Amino acid sequence: MAIRSVLANDSLYHIYNRGADKREIFLDETDCLRFMRNLYDFNDVRPFEKGTDFGLKIKEKERELLVDILCYCLMPNHFHLILRQKANNGIVRFMQKIGVAYSKFFNQFLLG
Repeated sequence: MAIRSVLANDSLYHIYNRGADKREIFLDETDCLRFMRNLYDFNDVRPFEKGTDFGLKIKEKERELLVDILCYCLMPNHFHLILRQKANNGIVRFMQKIGVAYSKFFNQFLLG
């Protein structure tokens, strides 16, 4: 029987991720700025609209946040986030959105 972890709303979580084989995921300041922008753009319960460069086109409506981002730290080969979940399954949805978007950006534009 599989045990499923459930993240509780209004609770704090330390989330981290690193590059495969401990490789760098932020090669310069532009990469860090892209990731920080993704933290903002993808923090919404609504699905995103694809932009021309894997960014999000925010419709100018009131946003419903998935998480509160309390703290973040970007290192060359990994990152740390302190998040408070606001919506059901919010951390999972948030991390999927930023993970997919940044990976596509990195693989297509930085690795060619």
